[in-house]
Amino acid sequence: TGATVGEVVRAWAVAWAVAGGAELVAAVAASARGADVEASCQLVLERTAERVTKWILANTDPARPAAEVVAELAPAVARVRGRLAEWIAGAEAEAFQRVVAELEMAGLPGALAHDLASAGWLTGALDAVTVAGEADVDAETAAACYYGLGQQLDFAWLWSRLDEAGAEDRWQRRAVEGLVDDLLRARRQLTSVVLWKTGSVMPVRPLVAVQELVRDLRTAPRASLPALTVVVRAIRRLAESVARGHASRGE
Repeated sequence: TGATVGEVVRAWAVAWAVAGGAELVAAVAASARGADVEASCQLVLERTAERVTKWILANTDPARPAAEVVAELAPAVARVRGRLAEWIAGAEAEAFQRVVAELEMAGLPGALAHDLASAGWLTGALDAVTVAGEADVDAETAAACYYGLGQQLDFAWLWSRLDEAGAEDRWQRRAVEGLVDDLLRARRQLTSVVLWKTGSVMPVRPLVAVQELVRDLRTAPRASLPALTVVVRAIRRLAESVARGHASRGE
């Protein structure tokens, strides 16, 4: 990330507090489901902490006290996290429920499986909270809009393929992280425009063109990194085009 060790430690502390990491670790240990289950849950939390730490590094001022950042983000994120299942739909909902089901099959109680699964979605919740602040709306309104975009663009499938594409070596991982940042930024941009202009919709032709690109990639034997780059770039252009159109109308 290019951050200093001190900045990373601070960001991790914020991420762990926002994710409720300590509470989840205690709950997993108390469930007494065996060492294998506990180790799997710890890996989920480790991945969550890494993703949220990177979000904190990229989107908060490193000079601000960590406690202040937690006090600002944690309550709003908790509201979004608790209602996540109400807003996600389509492929995103299927992906979320699949994680919950896997954790329940491993032996976790339903409520704990849901809480642990939702930890993996916190970067989206943080994005929704950020957009809410920028648009001066409540976090729930922003989250409903943010996740609603998943019905038009298959973000869940793209996240999964990007995760796979970055598994081979550290250079591919760096490339994938850049694409993930671009995709998150595009989704935030699209959410902001829809929130600022009630009833706003994305332009049909560019949206259909992106949807066709995604469908084409889904039929391929393998989603290569170059192909994913093309799709993410198209989504980024769509978001930038919508944002420019919104700004040019003075809205």
